[in-house]
Amino acid sequence: MNNTHQIGHLSKDLELKKNPSNKSYVHFSIVVNRKSKNANGNCEADFIPCILWG
Repeated sequence: MNNTHQIGHLSKDLELKKNPSNKSYVHFSIVVNRKSKNANGNCEADFIPCILWG
């Protein structure tokens, strides 16, 4: 299992789902802005998919 700490914004509403074993989990994505700018001078962002098991 990997643990990370990301600071960002939710990109859409959380989705509560169940796996075939009927265990619940939440699927969501966060948007993290990059500190550097691209060649055009614009800030880029990364969309990070996440799954939270409870």
